Parts: sequence; structure tokens; C-alpha cells
Amino acid sequence: MKRIRMQELMKTLIDLAVTKGAHSDLTKPIKMDQIVVPNQWVRWKCQFACDMYGKRLCCPPYTTTIEETRQLLQDYEDGLLIGFIGNLARESYNKHQKKMHETLLRLEQEAFKANYVKAFVLSTGICLVCKDCVLKDLPAETPPRVAKAFCRHKNKMRPSMEAVGIDVFGTVHNLGIDLDVISENNTENVRNFGLLLIE
Repeated sequence: MKRIRMQELMKTLIDLAVTKGAHSDLTKPIKMDQIVVPNQWVRWKCQFACDMYGKRLCCPPYTTTIEETRQLLQDYEDGLLIGFIGNLARESYNKHQKKMHETLLRLEQEAFKANYVKAFVLSTGICLVCKDCVLKDLPAETPPRVAKAFCRHKNKMRPSMEAVGIDVFGTVHNLGIDLDVISENNTENVRNFGLLLIE
């Protein structure tokens, strides 16, 4: 099967993303050198500032190392940053999160069906495919690489950019998008991002 041109694929994917709830101003093609992978601070924020650390198979320490993330990005040239607006004061976080995840998986599938077989998406936020991650039923001493084998939905499980060490603030800034730090006073400014890697 012959591939369509990347430019044509990007237009198709952006149109689909927007119809599925992504925001057109926050959904843009991206090159790998625009993706920021710092040495450690993103992972430290996961470990010491997030109460989900170690509770989901898509969260550290069950995700890739920073070096593995850097190596993965070397396999790609093009990507699509997909941004969503979510007002946490108006809607259920879990419902919004699941809708974003389904949209991102659909975009990965569309790129794959267009003969871009390496298409892989990094989701947004924590994995909510299952209400309770199977991890809670495994012995605490189960090594991370073994634990991942027990995931009930490996075909749907995707880590977030933060979980694999990507600086989302720095990455979206490289595309001309500025983000606000969210507090209880500006929940209407919540922005969530996924990243589709295509080659």
C-alpha cells in the first residue's frame, strides 16, 4: 500500500482530532528537535509531587527511562502535538481524560492504517483505561518490566509525555503556545496535550 504524503496525512489527522474534541490552535505538527527531554526534573516532579507515582503501569517507575525516551525520538522525524481544553470546574476530570485518550488512540490508528506503521501516541495525564490498575493486586516487589506484562489492556495503554520524561511546558512553548500554571483560581485555563509520533 502506498503512503500518502506527510503533509496530507497531517491535515487529515488535524481535522479528525478537532472533530473529536481537540482544539485547532493547540494541535500542530512538530519536529523531534522541538521536543524537550531534560535530564531529570520532570521525573523528579512525578516522583515527589504526584500522588499517582508508582500506582499505575503508565506512570513512573514503570515507564521508560529518560535515555530510552531520547532513543525512541531518534526513530522519528515528524509528530503531531494534540491539545485539548478542559475546564475542571465544569466537567468530570475522569470523563474528559478518557475522551482525550480515546481520541489520541484513534489518531494513532489512522496514521497506522495510512501505512505509517511506526505511529505511536503518548497520551495525556494518568491512564484511566481501567478504574483500578492491575498493579494494586501485584506483590510490591514485582519488578517494573514484569509488572507491565499483567496489564489488562496493553493495546490501549499509553504513557503520557510527562511519564516518559518530556517537558510539556518547554515542548509546547517551542510551538508558540504559552501555558498557565493552574491553580484553584484559573481552572478554565487547563490545557492537556498528547503527542503522536509518526515516521
